[in-house]
Amino acid sequence: MESKNLNNDELNKECNCKIIKGNEFRLIGKYWISELCLESYPCKHYVEVKNNTLKVIDSPTIFKMLREENVYNKHFYKYKEYVRKIENPTPEEINESKLKQLEYENKIKQQEELLTSVLLV
Repeated sequence: MESKNLNNDELNKECNCKIIKGNEFRLIGKYWISELCLESYPCKHYVEVKNNTLKVIDSPTIFKMLREENVYNKHFYKYKEYVRKIENPTPEEINESKLKQLEYENKIKQQEELLTSVLLV
């Protein structure tokens, strides 16, 4: 594949993208979203919002923004199940979440008791 240097106008025409602060942004639906993926879980991207300002938005939120427009993008669509579990968890998922919360609370209680016993010695 031949590479060539493009100015911003050519980039806009050829790949529906533009350069903002040194990063490439693609127009997905009505949003300019950075190609730069901040690799956390869930991942985050810069999105150009009102007044041409940049905001870091997590991918599940971007998925929901695009879903409202009936726009699907492969990268953000992988968060569909993640969003479903938050918006509409199954009874099993609710029970699992409650169990994890209880386990977490028990661990905190054990650590507090241990710390108290060590301090009292």
